[in-house]
Amino acid sequence: MFLVFSWSSILMFDREFNFQEIPTSQNVADEAVAWLHKSLRTQHDDHWRFQLSVCLAEALNNIVEHSPTTPPCVQLGLQENEQFSMVHIRHAGHPIDHLHPAQLNELKNEGGRGLVILQQWVDHFDYHHHQGYNLFQLIKFSD
Repeated sequence: MFLVFSWSSILMFDREFNFQEIPTSQNVADEAVAWLHKSLRTQHDDHWRFQLSVCLAEALNNIVEHSPTTPPCVQLGLQENEQFSMVHIRHAGHPIDHLHPAQLNELKNEGGRGLVILQQWVDHFDYHHHQGYNLFQLIKFSD
């Protein structure tokens, strides 16, 4: 089964999603994970929830650490059905140019390891910059 998601649907964020705005404080990842667990309506086991939570936290850490300027807040949206859950992260800012997972021979370096985990634990990860917004999409299929 193939699912196709277009950026045109994601760019319509405001009309399609009820976004939760979270300030980018030191505990932005904790607040986002709490939001995720509260917002998920479909049933998933603890392992599935743990993996998606870690991936959300990693995406947010990349926003805070790698954005040219830390945004004052991020906006989170969730779309789900019985087949998958899709988390959207949006924030205003300059493009993040260096979001590249570490290669196997670089894993002893500090950067890029979280993106490796992210790519292993979600079924689809995408980043796009459009009209002044950084847009992240995490999709995890249901078990």
